[in-house]
Amino acid sequence: MNKVLTLIYFSIMANFSINAQNWQNVNQGQDTTVFSLFSKNDTMYAGGLFTPVVSYYSGSNWTDIGSGIDGYVKTINSYNNQIIVGGLFDTISGSQYNNIAIWNGASWDSLASGLDGLVTDIIEDTLNNLLYVCGDFNMAGTSTANKVAVWDGTTWSAVGTGMDFQVNTLCFFNAELYAGGDFDSAGGTSAFHFAKWDGTNWSVVVSGASLQVNDLVVFENELYVAGKFSSIGGVAGKRIAKWDGADWFTVGSGTNKGFNNEVYALQIYNGMLYAAGRFTTNYTDTIGNVARWNGTDWVKVTENYLNDRVYALGAMSNAIFVGGLFTNDGTTTLNYVGKMNEVLGQHENQLKTTTLNLYPNPVKNELNINANQFIKSYQIYNVLGELITKSKVNSNRFIINTTALKPGFYLIKIGNEVCKFQKV
Repeated sequence: MNKVLTLIYFSIMANFSINAQNWQNVNQGQDTTVFSLFSKNDTMYAGGLFTPVVSYYSGSNWTDIGSGIDGYVKTINSYNNQIIVGGLFDTISGSQYNNIAIWNGASWDSLASGLDGLVTDIIEDTLNNLLYVCGDFNMAGTSTANKVAVWDGTTWSAVGTGMDFQVNTLCFFNAELYAGGDFDSAGGTSAFHFAKWDGTNWSVVVSGASLQVNDLVVFENELYVAGKFSSIGGVAGKRIAKWDGADWFTVGSGTNKGFNNEVYALQIYNGMLYAAGRFTTNYTDTIGNVARWNGTDWVKVTENYLNDRVYALGAMSNAIFVGGLFTNDGTTTLNYVGKMNEVLGQHENQLKTTTLNLYPNPVKNELNINANQFIKSYQIYNVLGELITKSKVNSNRFIINTTALKPGFYLIKIGNEVCKFQKV
């Protein structure tokens, strides 16, 4: 979503009543630590130290993938519509994979001879059908690849001369590949914990970060950077900051902008940015270890706080998921994974603004739009801020057929108005 859409969204969210703002267990959770969450086709995949280390949840039960692993899964993503996992392991279901494997829907497959060390993050370049991975390895297949490598579907290759120490996270922004981690140099030049690859060379982004970077996400056309650092690029961002491609900015209010302790994960859900880790405050208020950015400051998500650190965040159409080392939130037993559903209040059946009237809400087949002015067009976005559909209407009264939309929450932008509706 663009900045205008988000600012409008933040303003209308203040008028919504939200039910069920508490953590819920997810089919009794797991038996130990969850390191990674990833959603695809409204199915949540989880990886970690638990038995058998990879499972998926589609609304009822956890289903195990494979029969076990001799290590742990640190990251999950997809490649060519198949689930791919990375971590620190030699075998899955008794077969050799060397720290990375791909699930074809029926069995695990290898990516050549894998990598010789820990894999911490995996991202897909869908435009070029490439897979980038990072971690603490020095060989990818038979190629020397220091901490970052790329897979073209057949062969592993290095990405320049790589880094000197572990890379934790990768992200594409403005057609360049950004990397964050524990490293001090990239491509043979000083680059403290944060660097970018332009397709030919690695380079430092301004002056780098004071300590490690753990996660990256693009939100509102800016790159949000989170980790352990207390300053980055010359600004006093406490564990989080943002980069617009030219300048660094803090993310928070008050003297200390950010969090009082480490951030491990970032996630966009329902058009809003969430952060999670081992922090407890935004330096002004106690907010627990999961927080939401409201456009001005970081605010608490629930009244009950998780009792230990959160390593992972994930989003489905109608819920945000957390995974980590926690076991409860003080009232509910969660066992290392939990979720929070967002439910519309009953008074929202008709969404009325100064210029619009939308009904019914929730909607099943047809959403009615009445306006007191001529409407040229509308756009519908999903909870991740991605454009789903748009259309010209040239009317002040019209009906939108919603049968093609999957159940979940959406934002509709009509002129300068933004409204939220639920498809059931």
